[in-house]
Amino acid sequence: MIRLLLPLLFVLLAGCETVSYRMHPPPTEAGRLCVAQCATVREMCIGREEQNAHRDREDCRRREEREYRSCMGNANSQDKRNRCEKQRNSCYRSAYTEPCNDSHRSCYASCGGRVQRVVEQW
Repeated sequence: MIRLLLPLLFVLLAGCETVSYRMHPPPTEAGRLCVAQCATVREMCIGREEQNAHRDREDCRRREEREYRSCMGNANSQDKRNRCEKQRNSCYRSAYTEPCNDSHRSCYASCGGRVQRVVEQW
């Protein structure tokens, strides 16, 4: 059994990588001002995404609470109440900010800065 799993483990590990970016500022003052505007737009984008995630979590919590109360109201045995408990879902949702970061890198480069993509394999 272990002999069969080892090749699979090596294939899975071989595909692991981490991507990061190094930002090199533009050489001109105008470029640096432009880059500062890019950063402001990025922060606004991230703030919007965080607000959206918060709203979605709150909506989910309200929906889950309604469904739970309804389930418990119709449960006429301990077994059914236990099922209501098990059906409760997590309302986790994080902000998806990658599009904000993509736009920021594109803006940064258009201002004369250099964006270096760094891939580390492990």
